[in-house]
Formats: sequence, C-alpha cells, structure tokens
Amino acid sequence: MKTAGIVAALLIIVAVVVFFALRRNPDDGSETFTVDGMKVTVGPAKTMSGPEFLKMLEEQGGESDPNVHGLYIRIPDPVSPLERGEKYEDPLDDMLAENDLGEVTGGGTMMNADNSIKYVGVDISVHDVEKSLPLIAAKLREIGAPKGTVIEYGDDEAKEYHVWEER
Repeated sequence: MKTAGIVAALLIIVAVVVFFALRRNPDDGSETFTVDGMKVTVGPAKTMSGPEFLKMLEEQGGESDPNVHGLYIRIPDPVSPLERGEKYEDPLDDMLAENDLGEVTGGGTMMNADNSIKYVGVDISVHDVEKSLPLIAAKLREIGAPKGTVIEYGDDEAKEYHVWEER
C-alpha cells in the first residue's frame, strides 16, 4: 500500500502543475510556473503507462508488492477531475471492493497544448489481472466510458485491453 500512497501523492502533484497553467520553455520542453511568488520549472514531461510508472517508482527505491498489479485506464472523455472521480473512479472502486479485486489508487488528466482535455486516466491496483480486466471493462461500458477507452496492463511489457472490442 506504500506504493499506492506514493502514486496518489505524485498524481496530486501532477494535477497541481496542470492547474497552474504551465508555460512551456521552447529550448528544452520544460515548463515553468509560479507558486507563492516562487518560480518552479518542471519537465520535460514524459508520457508513460501505469505499469511503466510503477516500475519507475520501484527503481527509485519504492517497494512493490509482487501480488499487486498496476492498471492504467485511458478514457477519451474531457471531464473535469471532480467529474472523473464521480463518473469513473468511485464506481470502479466500489466494484473492485465488492469483488475483492483491488482498488482505485489515483487519477489524472492529460491536457492538449491548447489547455483542452485530451483524456483522463484512472490508476488501479489489482490482485488478479485476468479476472479483473473483463469486470473493469464491463463496468466502464455500463457507466458510459466512450469508445476508445483502453486499459493498460502488464508488469514487464505494456499491453492494451480495448474496453469496447474485447469481451
């Protein structure tokens, strides 16, 4: 559960960075923003799957439970963080708890260059990937996730489970 806490903390930091309307530095791709009068530069941004993110955390000294597998759900729905929680995170977390499969550990928003929402993401930790994938996909279809929604999984090699194509 230590990893889940670290993941949640890092996702909150990412959300704060996005919230402060970052300014991209053309020379290196990093972004600069001001907090309480202090300039902070972050970046350049790197896109990675949920499993890649967990592996990066582990390489940086985070402990990983071999019985817990990270999933990342990429949802092409331009909803706000609060809407994402209500529409996707809460129902998924309830379903996972009811079936004793795992829990939602976080979420995030990927922005386009024009500050519009490209997609939202939900991070999940599960104990049984094969049992979890079809149940998560069914719940996502039930709650109205759009076509193009993908669940990324795989500890060594990232794989994709297309919610509307695989049954």
